Amino acid sequence: MIDKLDTIMHSLIQHGKLNDRIYLLKLAHEDCPGIVFHLNDLAQKNDYSKLIAKVPSKFRQCFIDDGYLEEAYIPGFFNGKTNEKSNGKENSGTDVLLMSKFRDAQRSNNLEKDSIDAVLALSRKKGQLQKTPQLNAGYTFKMAEKKNVFHMANLYEKIFPTYPFPVDDPEYLAQTMEEDSLYFSIWKEDRLISLCSAEMDKKEKNAEMTDFGTLAGHRGRGFALFLLEKMEREIKKRGIKTAYTIARALSFGMNITFAQAGYTYSGTMINNTNISGQIESMNIWYKHLI
Repeated sequence: MIDKLDTIMHSLIQHGKLNDRIYLLKLAHEDCPGIVFHLNDLAQKNDYSKLIAKVPSKFRQCFIDDGYLEEAYIPGFFNGKTNEKSNGKENSGTDVLLMSKFRDAQRSNNLEKDSIDAVLALSRKKGQLQKTPQLNAGYTFKMAEKKNVFHMANLYEKIFPTYPFPVDDPEYLAQTMEEDSLYFSIWKEDRLISLCSAEMDKKEKNAEMTDFGTLAGHRGRGFALFLLEKMEREIKKRGIKTAYTIARALSFGMNITFAQAGYTYSGTMINNTNISGQIESMNIWYKHLI
């Protein structure tokens, strides 16, 4: 069961019962305000319990009026321009708001708030590292290529019982490589050990740092932080100005990794994503590279 990509009006969405949601990935400006009615209609027909939208800040009120809440924001999301006074809420149009509408009260309940707060507190306490970890002897780094997609899909299949996108499908991974996603990997001899990706939007000059996975038995070596630093260097060379991630809110490792890499926490998306077999809340972290 995989959620599918689709188009409503001129905007790109993902929807399906795996995540039990609609996710507005790219809003075409000419679609406001009409798109909110189409999203509501699709949600009602499929009985989805949550709608999520990446909303340019100048369209914030349109979604507020339809019952959406702001769960997180990323300043400078569009072309790296920031409005320091906006805090994600002015009509500058340069920031993106991650907004949600809950159609089921149970899904809006943040029952793990204390645990999420504990993860964030420890992440902030760890602070920013002054030096990136280096690879242990026997491990090598390389940017993944299309010839590696079967190794990559096999790694993700072992790590994630469920995932919001079909990363266990070699054809899907090859397609994302053609669509400006870069994959960064660590190997031990001919075995793929750790992997992640940078999903670039070259037009808007932002990138999602995502799809982190390390095989059991090789964790705790700082691979995620090592790969994150490699990704930042590479996407910065390609003109990307803002990096962000949507991290599992209860994952100490991933939240600490982004805190140590100098990212800023900007909100939690409650009961958001089906990953590893259950719907989980996700934390948003961002960093300006340029």
